[in-house]
Amino acid sequence: MMKQDRKKAAKIVGGMLCLTLALASLTGCKSTDQQLGLNPERVDKTRAAIASEIPDAERQQAMLAVVADFEAEAQSIVIEVKALRANIVEANRDYDTPREQLQKLYDGLGVQLERLGNTTKVHSLKLRTLCSEEEWEMIFDHDDDAVEFNF
Repeated sequence: MMKQDRKKAAKIVGGMLCLTLALASLTGCKSTDQQLGLNPERVDKTRAAIASEIPDAERQQAMLAVVADFEAEAQSIVIEVKALRANIVEANRDYDTPREQLQKLYDGLGVQLERLGNTTKVHSLKLRTLCSEEEWEMIFDHDDDAVEFNF
């Protein structure tokens, strides 16, 4: 592999890593009661970083609006996931629960988790269009735990 090809590959991997970090920067589990949740501290850090790193007020407001949209969508998904989780736990307690019912519950959970991943991707890509690579790195330089699923 040529040196230039290696640099391109490293840049692509770096871009994928940044996208993953964006996903992790906006979602997280702050709860210790084994549930999925949005980490409000992580969202607050992201908002503060946008406010301090983006000098253009118009871009700053646009980015904060994307974060707010993501937060609202993620909260909606989390509420649905928690309800599904409770239904799954209850159904699993009853040995006589039909397999089809359990399958439907697990399928619903999969849909919601896919929805969370998709909304994270969409909002992350929107944010990327509003800032430079350097600004991106400064905004999403968080050490907090990311997404944690304890079911």
